[in-house]
Amino acid sequence: MNNKNYDLIVLGSGAAGFAAAVSASSLGLNVLLVEKADRFGGTSAISGGAVWLHDTDQARAAGLQLPAEQMRLYLQQVIGANYQPELVDVFIEHGREALRFLQQNSELKYSLRPLSPDYYPDLPGATQSGRALEIDEYDGRRLGAQFRHLKQPPDGMLLFGGMMVNRVDIQHFLSCKRSLRSLGHCLKLLARYGLDRLSHPRGTRLTVGNALIARLATTAFANGVELWLEASAQALIVEDGVVSGVRIHWRGEEHAVRARGGVLL
Repeated sequence: MNNKNYDLIVLGSGAAGFAAAVSASSLGLNVLLVEKADRFGGTSAISGGAVWLHDTDQARAAGLQLPAEQMRLYLQQVIGANYQPELVDVFIEHGREALRFLQQNSELKYSLRPLSPDYYPDLPGATQSGRALEIDEYDGRRLGAQFRHLKQPPDGMLLFGGMMVNRVDIQHFLSCKRSLRSLGHCLKLLARYGLDRLSHPRGTRLTVGNALIARLATTAFANGVELWLEASAQALIVEDGVVSGVRIHWRGEEHAVRARGGVLL
């Protein structure tokens, strides 16, 4: 039975869960991260790992300071009758701030995509670039022993049984027969992958969603965040109308785990 108290309990180890764990632990809080699967990362670990935000530091550095009204107009067209101005305003006004905090307080690092049209490019307010950011590649070896617990992408997202690639790598592989630069890039990737397989079950050069989760997780673990895998949340503990913890089934036992500051779903 676990009798330890935490400042925050986070249920789910996707990007949202790890972002919350990193944010709280960076402020000195004691955090428990609970994941029902046997690997951490959730759907985020097998996603593209991109973010779509208004007026990020990356966009400003590239001279792409688009007006907020253009973003509102686009979202009004996409969302339609369910458009909620107050939520959209918070998203527009604080997205840059949230990403900046995570990049300053974790291994997280995003770059602006040079060309990335919005999903509905013909709608009013749409843009060809300036909103979509892609995650930078990451060395999974920085996770140490936790690397083996990171959710692996499906086989269809891997080359040679375990090598991750990004959009730039794919272009180099397509061009390797007619470009010495591309050939060199591909040979370098293959050499790294070969060395990885001598000591790891798959390549440790991580891209897209795997890189996103690994970057956040490295910081979370360094900050002392505790991770429970194969742990199933059974019910919230509510006392005097206030959530004070979670009942969790873990390692064959039921644990009543307390959270001083709350529980994040």
